[in-house]
Amino acid sequence: MRDAHDRAVHLAQHYFRLIATRAGVPWDGDNDTEIEVLVDSIADTARAEVRELRAGLSAACGHITALEDAGRRLTRALRAAAAWHEEVRAAGMASDCDLSAAEALAEAFTAFAGALGEDQAAGHGGDTEEGR
Repeated sequence: MRDAHDRAVHLAQHYFRLIATRAGVPWDGDNDTEIEVLVDSIADTARAEVRELRAGLSAACGHITALEDAGRRLTRALRAAAAWHEEVRAAGMASDCDLSAAEALAEAFTAFAGALGEDQAAGHGGDTEEGR
């Protein structure tokens, strides 16, 4: 990392010295030191911004993990609701009106659970002991 710093300092000193010389402005060791301080300040600022970005990324990863966990719990709940609907339907315990609403809900649950299952099967989490 020090090599990159030294190259940046050397390049900045070279070009600022060139500009000063062409403009007829004298250049001395103090100017070289100021350029080095400038490069250090830029690097310090960049490091601070990277630390902030990493902290934000870490927090976002925590939120994503929580959402994945919630998605797995929701998938299990949706599958249980769909299974319950099938039991109610098989037992003939619901009226036609109840069944049509329940069927629509079960279809939505099944589609959502299926989509989550496909996503999990593709390696984006899983509804297994290892994926929990």
